[in-house]
Amino acid sequence: MKKMFLLAGILLMPLLCIASDEPAGGEAAFAAALAELDTQIADGFDINEDQEGLFPLDLAAFGDDLARLRALITRGAPIIGGTALCQAALEGYLPIVETLVAAGANINVFDARGRTPLHLAASRGHSAVVEKLITCGADVETLDNDGRTPSHLAAEAGHSAIVEVLRVALLNWLEARIATLGNADVADGGSTLLQLAAERGNLAAVEFLIARGATVNKISYEKDGNDQPALHHAARGGHLAVVEALIARRACVNEGDRYCFTALQKAVYRGHAAVVELLLAHGAGSYIDERRHGGGLTALQQAVVAGHAAVVKLLLAHGAKFDAHLKDGVGYTVLHKAAALGHLAVVEVLLAHGASINLSILRAVAIGGGHHACFAAIEAAIVQRAQWSDAREGWCIGVARAVQQQSGGGGSAGAGGPL
Repeated sequence: MKKMFLLAGILLMPLLCIASDEPAGGEAAFAAALAELDTQIADGFDINEDQEGLFPLDLAAFGDDLARLRALITRGAPIIGGTALCQAALEGYLPIVETLVAAGANINVFDARGRTPLHLAASRGHSAVVEKLITCGADVETLDNDGRTPSHLAAEAGHSAIVEVLRVALLNWLEARIATLGNADVADGGSTLLQLAAERGNLAAVEFLIARGATVNKISYEKDGNDQPALHHAARGGHLAVVEALIARRACVNEGDRYCFTALQKAVYRGHAAVVELLLAHGAGSYIDERRHGGGLTALQQAVVAGHAAVVKLLLAHGAKFDAHLKDGVGYTVLHKAAALGHLAVVEVLLAHGASINLSILRAVAIGGGHHACFAAIEAAIVQRAQWSDAREGWCIGVARAVQQQSGGGGSAGAGGPL
Protein backbone atom coordinates (compact mmCIF):
# COMPACT_ATOMS: atom_id res chain seq x y z
CA MET A 1 0.00 0.00 0.00
CA LYS A 2 2.78 2.43 0.94
CA LYS A 3 4.69 1.75 -2.27
CA MET A 4 1.48 2.28 -4.27
CA PHE A 5 0.98 5.73 -2.69
CA LEU A 6 4.63 6.61 -3.34
CA LEU A 7 4.46 5.66 -7.01
CA ALA A 8 1.12 7.44 -7.42
CA GLY A 9 2.63 10.64 -6.09
CA ILE A 10 5.60 10.43 -8.42
CA LEU A 11 3.57 9.58 -11.54
CA LEU A 12 0.57 11.87 -11.08
CA MET A 13 2.19 15.09 -9.93
CA PRO A 14 4.08 15.80 -13.17
CA LEU A 15 0.78 15.27 -15.05
CA LEU A 16 -0.97 17.79 -12.80
CA CYS A 17 1.80 20.31 -13.51
CA ILE A 18 1.56 19.75 -17.26
CA ALA A 19 -2.21 20.26 -17.18
CA SER A 20 -1.81 23.88 -16.05
CA ASP A 21 0.16 26.79 -17.48
CA GLU A 22 2.03 27.23 -14.21
CA PRO A 23 5.69 26.15 -14.11
CA ALA A 24 6.33 22.76 -12.51
CA GLY A 25 6.83 23.26 -8.81
CA GLY A 26 4.88 26.52 -8.74
CA GLU A 27 2.55 27.42 -5.89
CA ALA A 28 -0.53 25.73 -7.33
CA ALA A 29 1.43 22.56 -8.09
CA PHE A 30 3.01 22.72 -4.65
CA ALA A 31 -0.41 23.06 -2.96
CA ALA A 32 -1.74 20.08 -4.90
CA ALA A 33 1.35 18.01 -4.08
CA LEU A 34 1.08 18.92 -0.41
CA ALA A 35 -2.59 17.93 -0.29
CA GLU A 36 -1.75 14.64 -2.04
CA LEU A 37 1.07 13.95 0.40
CA ASP A 38 -1.12 14.73 3.42
CA THR A 39 -3.66 12.22 2.16
CA GLN A 40 -0.96 9.61 1.77
CA ILE A 41 0.42 10.29 5.23
CA ALA A 42 -3.08 9.98 6.70
CA ASP A 43 -3.33 6.58 5.00
CA GLY A 44 -0.10 5.41 6.59
CA PHE A 45 2.63 6.55 4.17
CA ASP A 46 5.96 7.12 5.98
CA ILE A 47 8.01 9.95 4.49
CA ASN A 48 11.08 8.65 6.36
CA GLU A 49 10.91 5.09 5.06
CA ASP A 50 13.70 3.67 2.94
CA GLN A 51 12.27 2.24 -0.27
CA GLU A 52 14.88 -0.23 -1.55
CA GLY A 53 17.78 2.10 -0.91
CA LEU A 54 16.00 5.34 -1.77
CA PHE A 55 13.96 7.69 0.37
CA PRO A 56 10.85 9.53 -0.87
CA LEU A 57 12.92 12.72 -1.12
CA ASP A 58 15.46 10.94 -3.33
CA LEU A 59 12.75 9.65 -5.64
CA ALA A 60 11.26 13.12 -6.04
CA ALA A 61 14.70 14.47 -6.97
CA PHE A 62 15.28 11.61 -9.41
CA GLY A 63 11.99 12.41 -11.11
CA ASP A 64 12.65 16.17 -11.25
CA ASP A 65 9.40 16.58 -9.30
CA LEU A 66 9.89 19.93 -7.62
CA ALA A 67 6.36 20.20 -6.22
CA ARG A 68 6.62 16.79 -4.54
CA LEU A 69 10.09 17.62 -3.25
CA ARG A 70 8.87 20.87 -1.68
CA ALA A 71 5.91 19.07 -0.13
CA LEU A 72 8.15 16.41 1.41
CA ILE A 73 10.54 19.01 2.82
CA THR A 74 7.59 20.99 4.21
CA ARG A 75 6.34 17.91 6.03
CA GLY A 76 9.77 17.24 7.51
CA ALA A 77 11.26 14.59 5.23
CA PRO A 78 14.95 14.38 6.10
CA ILE A 79 17.75 14.92 3.58
CA ILE A 80 19.68 11.73 4.23
CA GLY A 81 23.06 11.32 2.56
CA GLY A 82 23.78 12.98 -0.75
CA THR A 83 21.77 10.89 -3.19
CA ALA A 84 19.17 13.52 -3.97
CA LEU A 85 21.55 16.44 -4.47
CA CYS A 86 24.10 14.40 -6.41
CA GLN A 87 21.46 13.07 -8.79
CA ALA A 88 19.91 16.49 -9.31
CA ALA A 89 23.34 17.98 -10.05
CA LEU A 90 24.17 15.16 -12.45
CA GLU A 91 20.94 15.66 -14.39
CA GLY A 92 21.09 19.46 -14.29
CA TYR A 93 17.88 19.92 -12.33
CA LEU A 94 18.60 23.47 -11.14
CA PRO A 95 15.35 24.11 -9.17
CA ILE A 96 15.80 20.79 -7.37
CA VAL A 97 19.39 21.70 -6.51
CA GLU A 98 18.34 25.14 -5.26
CA THR A 99 15.57 23.69 -3.11
CA LEU A 100 17.77 21.03 -1.55
CA VAL A 101 20.57 23.48 -0.79
CA ALA A 102 18.10 25.94 0.74
CA ALA A 103 16.77 23.09 2.90
CA GLY A 104 20.26 22.41 4.28
CA ALA A 105 21.69 19.70 2.03
CA ASN A 106 25.45 19.26 2.39
CA ILE A 107 26.80 20.96 -0.71
CA ASN A 108 30.11 19.06 -0.58
CA VAL A 109 28.63 15.60 -0.04
CA PHE A 110 30.18 12.91 -2.24
CA ASP A 111 28.98 9.72 -3.91
CA ALA A 112 30.58 6.26 -4.00
CA ARG A 113 33.23 7.50 -6.45
CA GLY A 114 34.13 10.45 -4.25
CA ARG A 115 32.44 12.94 -6.58
CA THR A 116 30.64 15.95 -5.19
CA PRO A 117 27.60 17.61 -6.80
CA LEU A 118 30.04 20.08 -8.36
CA HIS A 119 32.05 17.24 -9.90
CA LEU A 120 28.87 15.77 -11.36
CA ALA A 121 27.43 19.00 -12.72
CA ALA A 122 30.80 20.00 -14.22
CA SER A 123 31.22 16.62 -15.90
CA ARG A 124 27.84 17.00 -17.64
CA GLY A 125 28.28 20.64 -18.60
CA HIS A 126 25.43 22.01 -16.48
CA SER A 127 26.74 25.57 -16.20
CA ALA A 128 23.78 27.00 -14.26
CA VAL A 129 24.07 24.28 -11.62
CA VAL A 130 27.85 24.74 -11.45
CA GLU A 131 27.48 28.48 -10.87
CA LYS A 132 24.79 27.93 -8.24
CA LEU A 133 26.91 25.43 -6.33
CA ILE A 134 29.93 27.75 -6.45
CA THR A 135 27.82 30.65 -5.20
CA CYS A 136 26.66 28.50 -2.30
CA GLY A 137 30.23 27.65 -1.30
CA ALA A 138 31.05 24.37 -3.05
CA ASP A 139 34.71 23.36 -2.84
CA VAL A 140 36.06 23.85 -6.37
CA GLU A 141 39.29 21.92 -5.74
CA THR A 142 38.09 18.81 -3.92
CA LEU A 143 39.40 15.52 -5.31
CA ASP A 144 37.39 12.44 -6.22
CA ASN A 145 38.61 8.87 -5.70
CA ASP A 146 40.72 9.14 -8.85
CA GLY A 147 42.40 12.35 -7.72
CA ARG A 148 40.49 14.61 -10.11
CA THR A 149 38.89 17.97 -9.45
CA PRO A 150 35.64 19.25 -10.98
CA SER A 151 37.79 21.19 -13.45
CA HIS A 152 39.54 18.01 -14.56
CA LEU A 153 36.21 16.33 -15.31
CA ALA A 154 34.90 19.38 -17.16
CA ALA A 155 38.06 19.55 -19.27
CA GLU A 156 37.91 15.84 -20.10
CA ALA A 157 34.33 16.28 -21.30
CA GLY A 158 35.20 19.35 -23.38
CA HIS A 159 33.27 21.88 -21.30
CA SER A 160 35.77 24.72 -21.65
CA ALA A 161 33.38 27.41 -20.42
CA ILE A 162 32.89 25.56 -17.15
CA VAL A 163 36.66 25.08 -16.80
CA GLU A 164 37.01 28.86 -16.99
CA VAL A 165 34.20 29.41 -14.45
CA LEU A 166 35.93 27.05 -12.04
CA ARG A 167 39.31 28.70 -12.63
CA VAL A 168 37.95 32.15 -11.84
CA ALA A 169 36.12 30.82 -8.78
CA LEU A 170 39.32 29.27 -7.42
CA LEU A 171 41.36 32.42 -7.95
CA ASN A 172 38.67 34.50 -6.25
CA TRP A 173 38.72 32.12 -3.30
CA LEU A 174 42.51 32.28 -3.09
CA GLU A 175 42.44 36.08 -3.24
CA ALA A 176 39.93 36.21 -0.38
CA ARG A 177 41.93 33.67 1.63
CA ILE A 178 45.14 35.62 1.25
CA ALA A 179 43.39 38.89 2.14
CA THR A 180 41.92 37.31 5.26
CA LEU A 181 45.10 35.68 6.55
CA GLY A 182 47.55 38.33 5.44
CA ASN A 183 50.00 36.46 3.18
CA ALA A 184 50.27 33.84 0.44
CA ASP A 185 52.24 31.35 2.54
CA VAL A 186 49.38 30.49 4.84
CA ALA A 187 48.75 26.86 5.69
CA ASP A 188 45.44 25.15 5.07
CA GLY A 189 44.99 21.85 6.87
CA GLY A 190 48.71 21.22 7.29
CA SER A 191 49.67 22.28 3.75
CA THR A 192 50.44 25.65 2.23
CA LEU A 193 48.15 26.89 -0.51
CA LEU A 194 50.98 26.49 -3.02
CA GLN A 195 51.52 22.86 -1.99
CA LEU A 196 47.83 22.15 -2.49
CA ALA A 197 47.76 23.85 -5.90
CA ALA A 198 50.85 21.92 -7.05
CA GLU A 199 49.42 18.63 -5.82
CA ARG A 200 46.29 19.17 -7.90
CA GLY A 201 48.28 20.27 -10.95
CA ASN A 202 46.53 23.63 -11.04
CA LEU A 203 48.94 25.81 -13.03
CA ALA A 204 46.76 28.91 -12.84
CA ALA A 205 46.60 28.71 -9.05
CA VAL A 206 50.34 28.07 -8.78
CA GLU A 207 51.19 31.11 -10.88
CA PHE A 208 48.62 33.22 -9.06
CA LEU A 209 50.02 32.33 -5.64
CA ILE A 210 53.63 32.93 -6.67
CA ALA A 211 52.63 36.30 -8.12
CA ARG A 212 51.05 37.11 -4.75
CA GLY A 213 54.29 36.33 -2.93
CA ALA A 214 54.09 32.61 -2.08
CA THR A 215 57.52 31.16 -1.33
CA VAL A 216 58.31 28.45 -3.86
CA ASN A 217 60.40 26.26 -1.55
CA LYS A 218 58.39 26.83 1.61
CA ILE A 219 56.93 23.89 3.51
CA SER A 220 54.40 23.78 6.31
CA TYR A 221 55.91 23.72 9.77
CA GLU A 222 52.67 22.95 11.58
CA LYS A 223 52.53 19.84 13.74
CA ASP A 224 52.15 16.89 11.37
CA GLY A 225 52.38 19.45 8.59
CA ASN A 226 53.27 18.87 4.96
CA ASP A 227 57.06 18.80 4.71
CA GLN A 228 57.22 18.27 0.95
CA PRO A 229 57.99 21.27 -1.26
CA ALA A 230 55.51 22.18 -3.97
CA LEU A 231 57.88 20.75 -6.58
CA HIS A 232 57.61 17.30 -4.97
CA HIS A 233 53.82 17.37 -5.17
CA ALA A 234 53.86 18.40 -8.82
CA ALA A 235 56.51 15.79 -9.72
CA ARG A 236 54.70 12.98 -7.92
CA GLY A 237 51.47 13.83 -9.70
CA GLY A 238 53.15 14.06 -13.10
CA HIS A 239 52.05 17.68 -13.54
CA LEU A 240 54.67 18.69 -16.12
CA ALA A 241 53.50 22.27 -16.66
CA VAL A 242 53.51 22.96 -12.93
CA VAL A 243 56.99 21.42 -12.56
CA GLU A 244 58.21 23.69 -15.38
CA ALA A 245 56.66 26.75 -13.73
CA LEU A 246 58.21 25.98 -10.33
CA ILE A 247 61.66 25.32 -11.79
CA ALA A 248 61.43 28.58 -13.74
CA ARG A 249 60.84 30.30 -10.40
CA ARG A 250 63.94 28.69 -8.87
CA ALA A 251 62.47 25.74 -7.06
CA CYS A 252 65.26 23.65 -5.51
CA VAL A 253 65.41 20.61 -7.79
CA ASN A 254 67.46 18.47 -5.40
CA GLU A 255 65.78 19.42 -2.12
CA GLY A 256 64.74 16.39 -0.06
CA ASP A 257 61.85 15.76 2.28
CA ARG A 258 62.18 14.40 5.81
CA TYR A 259 63.15 11.00 4.35
CA CYS A 260 65.64 12.60 1.93
CA PHE A 261 63.55 11.74 -1.12
CA THR A 262 63.87 14.28 -3.94
CA ALA A 263 61.41 15.36 -6.62
CA LEU A 264 63.27 13.11 -9.07
CA GLN A 265 62.61 10.02 -7.02
CA LYS A 266 58.96 10.94 -6.59
CA ALA A 267 58.57 11.19 -10.37
CA VAL A 268 60.64 8.05 -10.98
CA TYR A 269 58.56 5.89 -8.68
CA ARG A 270 55.31 7.03 -10.32
CA GLY A 271 56.73 6.52 -13.82
CA HIS A 272 56.33 10.11 -15.03
CA ALA A 273 58.99 9.99 -17.75
CA ALA A 274 58.44 13.53 -19.06
CA VAL A 275 58.87 14.98 -15.56
CA VAL A 276 61.95 12.81 -14.95
CA GLU A 277 63.49 14.08 -18.19
CA LEU A 278 62.79 17.70 -17.25
CA LEU A 279 64.27 17.32 -13.76
CA LEU A 280 67.38 15.62 -15.13
CA ALA A 281 67.81 18.47 -17.61
CA HIS A 282 67.81 20.92 -14.68
CA GLY A 283 70.42 19.26 -12.50
CA ALA A 284 68.67 16.39 -10.78
CA GLY A 285 71.24 14.01 -12.25
CA SER A 286 73.82 15.26 -9.75
CA TYR A 287 72.33 12.91 -7.15
CA ILE A 288 71.13 10.19 -9.50
CA ASP A 289 73.03 7.39 -7.74
CA GLU A 290 72.29 8.36 -4.15
CA ARG A 291 70.47 5.80 -2.05
CA ARG A 292 67.48 7.09 -0.09
CA HIS A 293 65.42 5.79 2.80
CA GLY A 294 62.54 3.40 2.18
CA GLY A 295 64.72 0.44 1.17
CA GLY A 296 67.90 2.31 0.40
CA LEU A 297 67.25 2.33 -3.36
CA THR A 298 68.70 4.57 -6.01
CA ALA A 299 66.46 6.19 -8.63
CA LEU A 300 67.36 3.46 -11.14
CA GLN A 301 66.53 0.68 -8.70
CA GLN A 302 63.19 2.33 -7.95
CA ALA A 303 62.35 2.54 -11.66
CA VAL A 304 63.34 -1.09 -12.21
CA VAL A 305 61.26 -2.36 -9.28
CA ALA A 306 58.25 -0.35 -10.45
CA GLY A 307 58.69 -1.59 -14.03
CA HIS A 308 58.97 1.83 -15.69
CA ALA A 309 61.07 1.02 -18.78
CA ALA A 310 60.98 4.54 -20.25
CA VAL A 311 62.28 5.98 -16.99
CA VAL A 312 64.99 3.31 -16.77
CA LYS A 313 66.14 4.29 -20.27
CA LEU A 314 66.30 7.97 -19.32
CA LEU A 315 68.30 7.31 -16.15
CA LEU A 316 70.80 5.10 -17.97
CA ALA A 317 71.20 7.77 -20.65
CA HIS A 318 72.11 10.23 -17.88
CA GLY A 319 74.79 7.96 -16.47
CA ALA A 320 73.05 6.03 -13.71
CA LYS A 321 75.29 3.24 -12.39
CA PHE A 322 74.25 -0.38 -12.79
CA ASP A 323 75.68 -3.93 -12.89
CA ALA A 324 78.41 -4.58 -10.30
CA HIS A 325 78.25 -0.96 -9.21
CA LEU A 326 74.64 -1.30 -8.10
CA LYS A 327 73.38 -4.30 -6.16
CA ASP A 328 70.64 -4.66 -3.59
CA GLY A 329 70.86 -6.22 -0.15
CA VAL A 330 70.95 -9.80 -1.48
CA GLY A 331 73.46 -9.07 -4.23
CA TYR A 332 71.04 -8.75 -7.13
CA THR A 333 71.84 -6.39 -9.97
CA VAL A 334 69.04 -4.40 -11.58
CA LEU A 335 68.88 -6.98 -14.39
CA HIS A 336 68.37 -9.76 -11.83
CA LYS A 337 65.61 -7.73 -10.18
CA ALA A 338 63.82 -6.91 -13.43
CA ALA A 339 63.89 -10.58 -14.49
CA ALA A 340 62.70 -11.76 -11.08
CA LEU A 341 59.75 -9.36 -11.23
CA GLY A 342 58.89 -10.20 -14.82
CA HIS A 343 59.40 -6.68 -16.20
CA LEU A 344 60.22 -7.71 -19.77
CA ALA A 345 60.44 -4.16 -21.18
CA VAL A 346 62.91 -3.20 -18.44
CA VAL A 347 64.95 -6.37 -19.07
CA GLU A 348 65.18 -5.44 -22.76
CA VAL A 349 66.30 -1.89 -21.98
CA LEU A 350 69.01 -3.10 -19.59
CA LEU A 351 70.26 -5.71 -22.06
CA ALA A 352 70.39 -3.14 -24.84
CA HIS A 353 72.46 -0.95 -22.55
CA GLY A 354 74.98 -3.76 -22.04
CA ALA A 355 73.98 -5.15 -18.66
CA SER A 356 76.16 -8.06 -17.56
CA ILE A 357 74.57 -11.51 -17.84
CA ASN A 358 75.04 -14.09 -15.08
CA LEU A 359 73.12 -16.91 -16.70
CA SER A 360 72.78 -19.20 -13.68
CA ILE A 361 71.28 -16.51 -11.45
CA LEU A 362 69.10 -15.13 -14.20
CA ARG A 363 67.77 -18.58 -15.06
CA ALA A 364 66.91 -19.16 -11.41
CA VAL A 365 65.10 -15.85 -10.86
CA ALA A 366 63.33 -15.65 -14.24
CA ILE A 367 62.31 -19.28 -14.76
CA GLY A 368 61.71 -19.73 -11.03
CA GLY A 369 59.25 -16.86 -11.12
CA GLY A 370 57.54 -18.12 -14.25
CA HIS A 371 58.86 -15.26 -16.36
CA HIS A 372 59.87 -17.27 -19.41
CA ALA A 373 59.68 -14.30 -21.78
CA CYS A 374 62.32 -12.50 -19.72
CA PHE A 375 64.65 -15.50 -19.85
CA ALA A 376 64.08 -15.86 -23.60
CA ALA A 377 65.13 -12.23 -24.05
CA ILE A 378 68.28 -12.90 -21.99
CA GLU A 379 69.15 -15.98 -24.07
CA ALA A 380 68.62 -14.00 -27.27
CA ALA A 381 70.96 -11.31 -25.98
CA ILE A 382 73.64 -13.93 -25.25
CA VAL A 383 73.41 -15.23 -28.83
CA GLN A 384 73.48 -11.73 -30.26
CA ARG A 385 76.49 -10.74 -28.20
CA ALA A 386 78.33 -13.94 -29.20
CA GLN A 387 77.63 -13.22 -32.85
CA TRP A 388 78.80 -9.65 -32.44
CA SER A 389 81.90 -10.85 -30.64
CA ASP A 390 82.69 -13.33 -33.44
CA ALA A 391 82.12 -10.66 -36.05
CA ARG A 392 84.34 -8.25 -34.18
CA GLU A 393 87.04 -10.87 -33.82
CA GLY A 394 86.86 -11.61 -37.55
CA TRP A 395 87.06 -7.92 -38.35
CA CYS A 396 90.09 -7.49 -36.11
CA ILE A 397 91.84 -10.45 -37.76
CA GLY A 398 91.07 -9.04 -41.19
CA VAL A 399 92.47 -5.63 -40.24
CA ALA A 400 95.62 -7.23 -38.82
CA ARG A 401 96.21 -9.23 -42.01
CA ALA A 402 95.68 -6.16 -44.17
CA VAL A 403 98.23 -4.23 -42.14
CA GLN A 404 100.68 -7.12 -42.36
CA GLN A 405 100.28 -7.34 -46.11
CA GLN A 406 100.88 -3.64 -46.54
CA SER A 407 104.08 -3.75 -44.50
CA GLY A 408 105.79 -7.14 -44.89
CA GLY A 409 103.63 -9.06 -47.28
CA GLY A 410 103.55 -6.33 -49.91
CA GLY A 411 107.38 -6.12 -50.01
CA SER A 412 107.76 -9.87 -50.55
CA ALA A 413 105.33 -9.77 -53.40
CA GLY A 414 107.33 -7.01 -55.08
CA ALA A 415 110.64 -8.89 -54.71
CA GLY A 416 109.27 -12.19 -56.02
CA GLY A 417 107.39 -10.74 -59.00
CA PRO A 418 108.45 -10.68 -62.63
CA LEU A 419 111.03 -8.18 -63.79
